[in-house]
Amino acid sequence: AEGPAAVATGYDWLYQTLPPEQRTMCERATIDKALKPAKGVYDKGGWWARPVNNWSQVCGSGIALAAAAVAGKDEGFSENLFESGVKLVQSCGKFYQPDGMYPEGPGYWHYGTNFHVMLLAACRMLGRDVPDDPILRKAGESIMPLSSPAGLCFNFADGNAGHSTPTAAQCWLAARYKDSAQAAYVRGVFSGALKDGGKGIAGDRH
Repeated sequence: AEGPAAVATGYDWLYQTLPPEQRTMCERATIDKALKPAKGVYDKGGWWARPVNNWSQVCGSGIALAAAAVAGKDEGFSENLFESGVKLVQSCGKFYQPDGMYPEGPGYWHYGTNFHVMLLAACRMLGRDVPDDPILRKAGESIMPLSSPAGLCFNFADGNAGHSTPTAAQCWLAARYKDSAQAAYVRGVFSGALKDGGKGIAGDRH
């Protein structure tokens, strides 16, 4: 799902400058290597097609973004796969219950939540009415105290004490909910990292 999400982003952003053969290549690869296999998983009720863990957020969002990108050139796959992805990702809101914390630790909070909010942001751009889930605001609040003054993550669950890095999910949640505390936190971490020569800004794989 990560690959199709990347292809979908480039295809959408660069569509006007892509030669016709490259557009066709992206469309065919997306259909054959992403949409068709994903439909098989959804049809069989595969494990990630249910709200299980970060895989559900990543796969649901990545496949939905790919489906949206090639809609109309997709042999009829897109509409159902987009709707399935939105439904799956929305159901993953239960991961953050009851107080916004994520069961897989800070690293996977960033990974899963990044894909979660990518799809929500895309829905807004596409005019798709997706109701806000208040738990996501709490999710943005919950990640802030999990970094020490030294910038290391609290290493519970499936995590480690690596350097904490703000991600797009935190920025989007702060902006979406107009949360000044979350926005100030992210700005502060970025500002500190820049003063420290950029350490921590791009060091985390998530």
